[in-house]
Amino acid sequence: MEFDEYKGDTKDGEYQLIIADGDTRETLDILLNRKGKTISRYLRKYWANVEIVIMDMSPSFKFAVRKALDHPLIIADHFHFYRYIYWVLDKVKRRIQSDWNDYDR
Repeated sequence: MEFDEYKGDTKDGEYQLIIADGDTRETLDILLNRKGKTISRYLRKYWANVEIVIMDMSPSFKFAVRKALDHPLIIADHFHFYRYIYWVLDKVKRRIQSDWNDYDR
């Protein structure tokens, strides 16, 4: 199962959540908001046996998934995985370059 949020506009929220098959990426459902309670209720009702969830590493998403499912394996989606790597590498680069003189930087 894969989660991906997108900006829309419904009476329930400014952002919605797409639930997709983690292998085929086929859309399974769209939640009208991305609130933790909504996610937890939905997962318990329709997907209680899911073992793997692919998503961004939003603390509220992780909390909702852990609350609803029995010991799920949570995996960062490819976009966020690469973004986290970029952030770490950028921090290292900035730290190293802070010791350089302006000309070499």
